[in-house]
Amino acid sequence: MDNQQQELPLETAAAIEAAPQGVAVRRVVDLGDGAGPEVFEATAPTREEALDILADKQAEAKLNASKKIREQEAELRDLRARTSEPLDPKSTADEEYVLAQEFSKMPKATFRKMFEEMTGMKPEEFQTMKQAAQAYQAATATTEAISTFVSMHPDYEDAGPIGDKNGTAMKKKLDELKLPVTPENLHRAYSILR
Repeated sequence: MDNQQQELPLETAAAIEAAPQGVAVRRVVDLGDGAGPEVFEATAPTREEALDILADKQAEAKLNASKKIREQEAELRDLRARTSEPLDPKSTADEEYVLAQEFSKMPKATFRKMFEEMTGMKPEEFQTMKQAAQAYQAATATTEAISTFVSMHPDYEDAGPIGDKNGTAMKKKLDELKLPVTPENLHRAYSILR
């Protein structure tokens, strides 16, 4: 194997090479969202030790991501709690009557107006924020599933010229079976392909 580290796509587990101080392992994870790739590297005397160190680094990154997700979920709960407060409690009967009339004539426009007053954002902005949170959670779950699979299958060929083919074949098999990326489904695809 050459003396330069290789960057392999997400479908493969890690790039491995011989280094003067042992074996160097590198994992590049790019969610494709424009934020750029996240790089994990480890060097150890043996392949197994290097993979253990790499797994520890990925686990630490997962822990940090989980903490951030929980913080964002708490912020979202707080936002929902603030926006679910009743309309201005000081509203008069006249204001309620006017609102009811607006709803009967233009329900969508009236809802939008109320939503913006209550939340400080347009419904589209809220939907975009919700979709971004869901996409982040899905990407984190996929990364965690792949890391778990790799750590549980030391026999998985993840390096060298066939590494790309293995990851691609597993992704294709999951797509064929219409299965999401989970450690169990990765194991199932791996068993079928072996």
